Amino acid sequence: MRTRLTLGLAGVLALVPALSQAQERVRFLEITPRAGLYAPTRDIGPAAPGEGPWYLQLEQVDPSLTIELSAQARWPSARVQTRISGLHALPSSVSGEFQCGPGQVCPSVLLPVHAEVSVLAAVADIIVSPFAGQRVRPYTALGAGIKRYGFSWGDAPVFMTAGSHSETSFTLHAGIGVEVVIGANHFRVEIADYWSGRGPVVAPAGAGIDALRRGAQHDLGFSLGWRLLRF
Repeated sequence: MRTRLTLGLAGVLALVPALSQAQERVRFLEITPRAGLYAPTRDIGPAAPGEGPWYLQLEQVDPSLTIELSAQARWPSARVQTRISGLHALPSSVSGEFQCGPGQVCPSVLLPVHAEVSVLAAVADIIVSPFAGQRVRPYTALGAGIKRYGFSWGDAPVFMTAGSHSETSFTLHAGIGVEVVIGANHFRVEIADYWSGRGPVVAPAGAGIDALRRGAQHDLGFSLGWRLLRF
């Protein structure tokens, strides 16, 4: 009995390396560059503190081009995959004005300004594809990460000088897409929402508890990608 048990355990242990090697043969990592458009769906609102009691208020940002890169771990027959992605939305123009902070006394002068906004984002997603192994594979993506806004502006007509400001916040990420296999090429089209909650307090000098907080932001991203590498 002891001899049989010993032989059985030895057989199981001998199979472990073979099973590991088999898993390595079906598991791989895909690198996919993507390009597309990034479009906020509402006004930015309070964006940055200015000099003294002033703060920068921005309208809705114009759509901008994006550069993205994703790495996806997948198993050919599995319907659930994991992915990490990085996005850079190129600077885009937006109109705005410097306004007086709540409860502050400012000169009665309108301070319009031309500003630029850029976005960096990094997210981790769970990818669910119900038709794994097919040549046309719709999928959904759900995850979370961080989103960083970068604001910069030139000189306002009076009182203000050029400046910049950045902020980083938690973001939820959800999207739908389709992967199309044509020969050895894998193409992906995806639309996603980068949702971040109410923004950090924008605190003009001396604003105290009356500081402003930006509303939640829904930023839509549309991208087209092509699988570049598979390991």
